Parts: sequence; structure tokens; C-alpha cells
Amino acid sequence: MSFQKILQPLVYDIENAIGAIFVDGDGEAVEHCSKNADYDIKLLGAYKGIIINNMREAAKRLEFGEVKEMMVSLDKAELILSPAGEGYFLLLFLQPQSNIGKGMIRLRDAIKEIRKEL
Repeated sequence: MSFQKILQPLVYDIENAIGAIFVDGDGEAVEHCSKNADYDIKLLGAYKGIIINNMREAAKRLEFGEVKEMMVSLDKAELILSPAGEGYFLLLFLQPQSNIGKGMIRLRDAIKEIRKEL
């Protein structure tokens, strides 16, 4: 199955979604989908490693367990990222006025589909 068939509904079914990217552990894009070519989704996906590694280290030190999902709020975007299988991650970028709850639910559903394909 093409992962594009999973990413397109994730992005296009959420009002004000910017895009989504499925990346490997090195931050390399496996597949991506964006509503707006102005956003460099691949570049943003590459930076996820820094975010995840810092959070994993903090969670380990505090003995909070594994990172299951993260949300980062920025001035012009919301980023939700989550592990999507051994060494893979799925990132969803939303405009601030988006329905964050719907985005999180749809991201979790997409991850279930991705895990079936891996």
C-alpha cells in the first residue's frame, strides 16, 4: 500500500491542516502530503529527531516512560508527532485555528493503518 493513501485523508479531512509527513528514524521522508507547497514539510520532518531525542532524554531522567505523543504549539502552526512503528514517526502540521482534538484522533487512526502496513 502507498502511504500516500493514508496521509491524504489525514490532511484533507481536517479543516486548516497544513500537511503530514511519515519519516524514518533519521528524519528522512518516507512519504509526505501537503496542502500548501510553501511549507517545507520535509525540512520540518528532519528536525523531529532533535525534538524527540530531547523529550525522550527528559522522560527517561524523570522516569516517566516512553514518549507516546507530543504536541508543539508555535505562533503559526501546531505540530503533533507520534511514533508510528519501529523507528518511524508520523507528524501532522495544523494551523492554530484547527481542531487539535480531531487532529490527534485522526493521527492515531493513521498510525494504526501505517503499523498494519509495516
